[in-house]
Amino acid sequence: MKPTRIQYLLSISLIITSLTFILDGCSKKPIEKSYWSKNGQSLPSYTGNDKKAGLEWTIANDNKYLFLSLETNNRQVERMIMFRGLTLYLDASGKKNKDTYLRYPYMKDPSNLLREMHSQNDGEDQGRSFQSPLTAYWRHGDDDMILNSAMQHSKFRYHITMDSLGFMEYQVRIPLNRIANSGYKSLTQPISIGIVIRQPESGSGFRARLRPEGGFADGDGDRGGYGDRDGGRRRPEGGNRDRSRFQPVNVNVWFLTQLAQP
Repeated sequence: MKPTRIQYLLSISLIITSLTFILDGCSKKPIEKSYWSKNGQSLPSYTGNDKKAGLEWTIANDNKYLFLSLETNNRQVERMIMFRGLTLYLDASGKKNKDTYLRYPYMKDPSNLLREMHSQNDGEDQGRSFQSPLTAYWRHGDDDMILNSAMQHSKFRYHITMDSLGFMEYQVRIPLNRIANSGYKSLTQPISIGIVIRQPESGSGFRARLRPEGGFADGDGDRGGYGDRDGGRRRPEGGNRDRSRFQPVNVNVWFLTQLAQP
């Protein structure tokens, strides 16, 4: 008995629905664990990574703050963070809305950033000492503000450190009540987090300003593979420091995280 036209159409509809469900499941953002950490202390080893960009990170929280700790030894990524800023998107709905984010460092004129970041030391290293940028930019819907780490009343915290081998550690603290009005109590569903580094505009002269000899770490530093770090952390793969012509690295990573409970 041949299937009727209605049965045929129903079969086709069922197949399309099944394929849509499968594709939707494959496209979902990965879920990464957040760790309970009072005041961002004693963070565990890194649990998320972007191998292509040489980034690793840990997400943690307590009942007041969300903490991100990120590390890289990829020179191109370090330069792009310092001159373009890393944008941390936060969407309490679990989607990819870009209405809420922290951008750090933030500077209207990136060409002046080296003067802010570096100061000559006493000559012990015959190099430059690193100073973490002071300014960040926060936006939540129509509300925005320029933050300065010198403002003691601010509940935001952000800092960049560079060790003697040029490994960058990037840390931020964001109040949960800035992500959702009721803070921790209302964030019961997984939230979306996006780690994005903006690409330079064409014709901006960005590559020229970031020529390899203008880097931030002293020495060439042969650092292939992983090395131990405090707390059992591993250093991202990066190989030798590349002094070739600067090439922007695309960083656009999104994932879900469920806030940890005590």
